[in-house]
Amino acid sequence: MANQYRHKLPAGTGYELDDLVAEGYLVYCQAIQKFDPERASFMTLFHLMLWQHFNGLVRALNQNCRAGWYQDNTGCLNLLCVRD
Repeated sequence: MANQYRHKLPAGTGYELDDLVAEGYLVYCQAIQKFDPERASFMTLFHLMLWQHFNGLVRALNQNCRAGWYQDNTGCLNLLCVRD
């Protein structure tokens, strides 16, 4: 999935494939924390969270924002967009 989104990123963002794989790993860690077997399968949750994260990253970079992570008071990592 990281390879698919690498081609959607604007040129010159500096994101390499290994950066996107690392982003995916962070989303994986979040999915582990949020997983509830009564609501959905883990792969469904993980796929939806990956899709949401990578689309948010593409959207932020297309709006000339710097994208990064911040940790909220519950310990979850969230995508942050800061305008330059």
